[in-house]
Amino acid sequence: MARPTVKPGNWLFLSGLVLLGLLIYIGLDRGAAVVGDTEVVIDGSRAVVSCLSRGVFINCNRAIATAGTVVGPYPAIQYVLAVAARWLGVGDKGVLTGFLALSALGVLSMPLLFCYASWKGGWPEVKHLGLLLILTSPFIWYGSSSFAEPMAAALLLAMVVVMVCRCHPILILATALTAGLTKEFVPPIAAVIAVIGLFMSRPIRDNIRRSAAVLMGALMAAIFNAAFNIFRFGTPLNTDYSLPLLRTPPGLRMNFFTALWVSPNAGILWFWPLAVILLCIGVAFGIKIISRSPIEAVAGISTGGALLAISIGLGAWFAPFGWAAWGPRLLLPYIPALTFLVWVAYRFRFAELLKVRKSRPRMVALMSIGAVIAVMSIPQAWSAFNGPEVLNGFFGQNERCPRPLVIQVDADYYYECIQYLTWTKRPFLLRDASTQIPTPWAFPLGAIHLLMVGASARRFITSIHSLQVSVPARVGNSG
Repeated sequence: MARPTVKPGNWLFLSGLVLLGLLIYIGLDRGAAVVGDTEVVIDGSRAVVSCLSRGVFINCNRAIATAGTVVGPYPAIQYVLAVAARWLGVGDKGVLTGFLALSALGVLSMPLLFCYASWKGGWPEVKHLGLLLILTSPFIWYGSSSFAEPMAAALLLAMVVVMVCRCHPILILATALTAGLTKEFVPPIAAVIAVIGLFMSRPIRDNIRRSAAVLMGALMAAIFNAAFNIFRFGTPLNTDYSLPLLRTPPGLRMNFFTALWVSPNAGILWFWPLAVILLCIGVAFGIKIISRSPIEAVAGISTGGALLAISIGLGAWFAPFGWAAWGPRLLLPYIPALTFLVWVAYRFRFAELLKVRKSRPRMVALMSIGAVIAVMSIPQAWSAFNGPEVLNGFFGQNERCPRPLVIQVDADYYYECIQYLTWTKRPFLLRDASTQIPTPWAFPLGAIHLLMVGASARRFITSIHSLQVSVPARVGNSG
């Protein structure tokens, strides 16, 4: 009997996954990034248990106002998990460890979700795209933090993958419900994704059940979020999101909107250029074909609309990047899912665009862009060695802004410093790549990371070349 063999592409994918896990481990070993919000959630879970045990189901915070702890404005899923852990007898340290583990698993699961979609849909290049995306992303650092964004990104991506790959509607509904509890902004974005899924393949009637499952899950999540807000605040709305003090002055909203994408110290273009390029091309495809193929254009146009709505919403928030963040933290969870969507929707158009063998100028341009993306990913790999210190790159006090940034104390000072830190201060990505080398081990591991990015890109392009001679198949044809 012939021995089973592992294809070179699979070895490459597994090696990249091991490297990603090693970088996350290094980040945890250097010191997990545990922010104050996590401590508020853990304390707040104690308040949830207290209110439930006393039979208080409306406005818990007012009922325990004298207890010194409150149920904060953070995502419902964090409280659900923390309360469940407490009922199982897990203490504060165990809950924190659980949050850190979920962040690491969230980051590691995203390439695996791309891999599953690659196998299920018969899209060989998608597996390498997923690995390449995450290896060049800020999620390398977030994998060793207690932030909820890795879990939110993984669940939202899982929802999209099971929808596009034609999994059972119950599974689609469950992932949509769970993803909707990670951010109150996710349910409306899930509704947009459901519309995209409805038109991604023919006949459209075959997609109705799956899109309906996403909509039902998103609706259930929105209802749960509203109920949880009633439980903690006494109102269906999250009170922190409606405080006038925490809304960006109208004159600064366009500034913040633009900063989310292109500012030197917070713009996603510099923190995750590969994702931005793919998303922009996907949206451009939708705009280009809208007149002659409106159904095919839905994916690109809807993705652009979703990103626009998210950016406008974050631009109206006093801390659009996240109060403490490595890059635009609050924007990151939506990027993997939307990138996957536009790639699957337009994979043959992307393949046509990337036909480099027949065009030397196109090959030179593609290699140049790839080299720039690889070099720009160096700070992402090295961020694991810097641990929590990377947060000081943006929010650390300096000569221009020597006092802590607290909007409740001095709003004018806060906004003045945020604009300086966002646009004027020397880019700290440049600093981390040039002067802040944390340990000699960063050099060999950085070189390995660069080689892995290059090898994944080469395998990705090779898969695209084989795609060019394939007959286009319906999305999810093997489901």
